[in-house]
Amino acid sequence: MQITEVKRISLNVVACIFFKKKKILITSRPNSKNYSSFWEFPGGKVEKFETDFKALKREIYEELQVYIFKKDTLIFDSYEYEYPEYKVNLKFYICRNWKGTIFARENQILKWVYPQELRRQKLLPSNKTIVEKLLNHST
Repeated sequence: MQITEVKRISLNVVACIFFKKKKILITSRPNSKNYSSFWEFPGGKVEKFETDFKALKREIYEELQVYIFKKDTLIFDSYEYEYPEYKVNLKFYICRNWKGTIFARENQILKWVYPQELRRQKLLPSNKTIVEKLLNHST
């Protein structure tokens, strides 16, 4: 019997950690997506031929109707996470300044929480690592 390796789908995903008055923005997952009962940091998939920052800028405008700029956005962490269905390569950015008023364009719920409250939120499984790093960083 020959065993063949199944190639898993690998996605590049960018997310933005918005800080405002010592709180962090999290958003609900849309009902139409996997893990719809979970919270996440806003962002999304990097499209073909897109840089990570260009994808982040596009996703943030599509989801929240605000503009972010490279000079105000810093890479915070990156890692790989394996879900049963696919693998994601995650890059998290921190942003403290943006242009416009944050508005939920995809009918998602927006919630500002203190970093220490993140552990009590039902965040995506792939976000547990970044939550721990944020908590260690902010203390």
